[in-house]
Amino acid sequence: MKILSALFISFFLLIGSSFQNASAYTINYTHSDLQYTDSGVQIYGISGKDFLAKGFAGQVDYIKNFTNGMDIPFVRGQTGDIFGSDKNDYFHGFYDYYNNRLLGGKGDDFYEAQPTYAMFEKPGEGTDIYLAYGNTGPAQENIENIISKGASRVYGNASDNLIFAEGKGSEIHGGGGNDVMLVNGLHDNFSGEDGIDTIIFPGSVHDYVFTGDPWIVTVKNIKTGGMYQIFDHGVEQYQFDDAFFGPEAGINTLQVGPDKPFKKIMDALRVAGDGDTIEVDSGVYEDDVAIITRSVTIRGVGGRAHFYAKSPSFTGKANFITMNANITFDNIEFSGNKTADRNGAGIRMEGSIPGGIITVKNCYFHNNEVGILAGNQTNGVLNIENTEFGYNGVSYGVASTVNVGVIKALNITNSYFHDTMNGHNVVSYADTLNITNSYFYDGTANTSFNISMNRGLNSTITGNTFVQTDSGENTHMILNTATQSSIISENTFINNASLGVSAIQNNSPLGITLDNNKLYNYKVFIEGNTTFTGTGNTILDAVTVNLPTPNTSVGNISFPNPQTIVTQITKDNTEFTTMTTIDSYTGRNITVGVGKDYSTLKAAIENALSGDRIYIDEGVYASDYAIIANKNIAIIGLGKGAELKKVQEIPNGKAILVSNTSNIYLENIIFSDSNVPDLNGAGIRYEGGTMSIMNCTFRNNENGILGGVTPVGKGKIWIYNSRFLDNGRNGTGFTHAIYIGEMDYVEIKNSVVRGTSVGHHIKSRARMSIIENNLLDDGLQDASYNIDLPNGGDGIIRGNTIIQSALSPNRTMVSYCAEKNPPNPGTLIVENNIFESFGNTAIGVKNFRNNQVILRNNTFKNVSTKFTGVNVTEENSASTVQNIPITADSLPQFSQTPSPAITPAVQVTPAQIEQIPVQVTIPPVINLP
Repeated sequence: MKILSALFISFFLLIGSSFQNASAYTINYTHSDLQYTDSGVQIYGISGKDFLAKGFAGQVDYIKNFTNGMDIPFVRGQTGDIFGSDKNDYFHGFYDYYNNRLLGGKGDDFYEAQPTYAMFEKPGEGTDIYLAYGNTGPAQENIENIISKGASRVYGNASDNLIFAEGKGSEIHGGGGNDVMLVNGLHDNFSGEDGIDTIIFPGSVHDYVFTGDPWIVTVKNIKTGGMYQIFDHGVEQYQFDDAFFGPEAGINTLQVGPDKPFKKIMDALRVAGDGDTIEVDSGVYEDDVAIITRSVTIRGVGGRAHFYAKSPSFTGKANFITMNANITFDNIEFSGNKTADRNGAGIRMEGSIPGGIITVKNCYFHNNEVGILAGNQTNGVLNIENTEFGYNGVSYGVASTVNVGVIKALNITNSYFHDTMNGHNVVSYADTLNITNSYFYDGTANTSFNISMNRGLNSTITGNTFVQTDSGENTHMILNTATQSSIISENTFINNASLGVSAIQNNSPLGITLDNNKLYNYKVFIEGNTTFTGTGNTILDAVTVNLPTPNTSVGNISFPNPQTIVTQITKDNTEFTTMTTIDSYTGRNITVGVGKDYSTLKAAIENALSGDRIYIDEGVYASDYAIIANKNIAIIGLGKGAELKKVQEIPNGKAILVSNTSNIYLENIIFSDSNVPDLNGAGIRYEGGTMSIMNCTFRNNENGILGGVTPVGKGKIWIYNSRFLDNGRNGTGFTHAIYIGEMDYVEIKNSVVRGTSVGHHIKSRARMSIIENNLLDDGLQDASYNIDLPNGGDGIIRGNTIIQSALSPNRTMVSYCAEKNPPNPGTLIVENNIFESFGNTAIGVKNFRNNQVILRNNTFKNVSTKFTGVNVTEENSASTVQNIPITADSLPQFSQTPSPAITPAVQVTPAQIEQIPVQVTIPPVINLP
């Protein structure tokens, strides 16, 4: 049954009087248009929307013109059948008693006639309407919608009918089928008869109901919304297959769907009352928009009900506009909302002060300009639970996913925001803002801030995960400009973007409370007003964080925790037994920083003696260059690290730090931006001795570490837990992240080398090279070899993840014995590594000479050739080649953390220096696969 909406019914009720007042003119038909029969005249409607009328004898071909521009023939004749066309026909004005037959035929036909006329429709001939001004008489079959104006008896038929009686005291008989019966007055009588019938009471009182069974029941207290009673002659009864709806009828359920009493949500909302639930079958409802003034629950059943704004909505604003009501949306999908002002929303909260409470749960908003938009409402509250927002926004301009004005509270929990275009995920002017256990991800869109707090009294952001990518257009995840109490705690901030600077930009004059937050790949937590209270916040340079995809199944969103295996490197680890530790330095403690022993590292080194420890306050030390010669010292950065940054030209023409001593220990130092005229500048220039590097960062230098040749027995380097980011900056191909000249031994473990330009990540001529448990990642740069051991010698390459970009000019990932001939004797063991290429024709390992190469238990992804060269064996037959499709989305993220311009903040007195533990705590890092 196709049930007409109340708006459609009203239209037909209103136009009835206008038919009588239309201006007229005459058109002559030829006799071929008429067929005379024994019983009278048969008149066939012309194509289009025909309006055939009969009322007076002896006249034919009388045409009236209506203001809407349709020419509709009025046909006057005597008794006989009148036929409609295959189009939509209007039969109007049949008020005589000739007992004619009206045959509408195909199309959606409209009959306005006395019940003495017989109206005929066949099954499948459209959705038809019968309008009477009194009793209808038994309705003819296949006429679906019956309307009576005035008090009357109205009869349905075996079809699913919509029956409307305008007059008070009417009697409605549903007949067969699942009928919807509407009442417009008091004391109306209904007989549902067969089928599951729906009776709709718009605020009426004491209506009498005939149900499908013979008893008479009385529905009381409908208007008050109380516990109404249904009686059969004083005995309480209830007919279970009938439903009672109405604005004052208490808690009722209305059903929307292709085979339900209401076909569109807008129809159900016209008759819904406060407290009602509207159940919407799963499926797509195009351009079904509504303004909601009642406090109702709208729930998708059997799956999500999808409201798709295919064309601009009649509201010009949103799928649904809420007006000062308490409304719950549950299991609903909103999409396609676009308006002329580029502010089309799935839901728009409007209305005068004070406003209502809107609850959105288990919903999905996608491909709208705005997800939810709320105006100013003093007591308005928006609750969002277990809901996904994806791919909202505009191609230009600014439109944010959730944007609320001055309301009482915005509460978001367990929800997922991703791929917002040209706007923020959440913009809040609410008095109270609470965001908990939610997941914010830039994805591939140019998202601005994840959260923008512009006004309020208090905000709490707890237990969320924020992931920034290179697509994001802002350098911060949270912006606070509100003069309010702000608590940000237990969150995880992950920077996978080269432009990420800080997690929070605080432009408020008030400080923020920060507790137990974790930051990955951020050097600075907060910028602007950096005043904050709280403890337990950590910054981790964990460049590889496994982020499981959120579960976004219907009715459930869950966010697995980021999978990070964190380890701490200490001197007790047996792997470090041969490495020089801080225990070896038992001399004086020297401090560097504002108000300390020395203001520069250079001065401290010049005045240090062998065995001394130099502690440098956290901060940036511009143009602080030094040479260490014949002094065995330890240099330790405090706090977040001491950054030695090249600004002015380096006088020695070599490096920020030049080391030529028997024993040097470096910890928590950052070397950045080193370059010299001969294009071979370095963060550290190693010229001999033993060097231990722990938890240091080398960023944006021509070379990270440049190691020279040392005599046999005189040269060893250990590099642990360190980061080499964006080095090789001159682009000549002769500068590398790590270059080790011919020496005895180099060991590189638990470190990250990423984004080297043109040169190699690691180039070692050492007689023994151990490269273990590192991430070697081209990122978006064009590094050459990931590992180059050009002189041969012994080597162990174990447990690394080696990633080659499509931009790499050299398709070999590990090169062995490429330059020295004959090479240094030795064997290369390559085991338990992951090789992954994002280009074509990649080679995993290439042996240029006759030294032995052994491969064990490696995994190759998109690598065309596992190995080439002679004397290469593969043991255990465990190596695998896995060809994977390469797409833009699968390219590795490139991470770069620009240096913050901060002043030293850690203040340590000479007395406190003596209490610093011998083993300085080392920040945890990711244990790479």
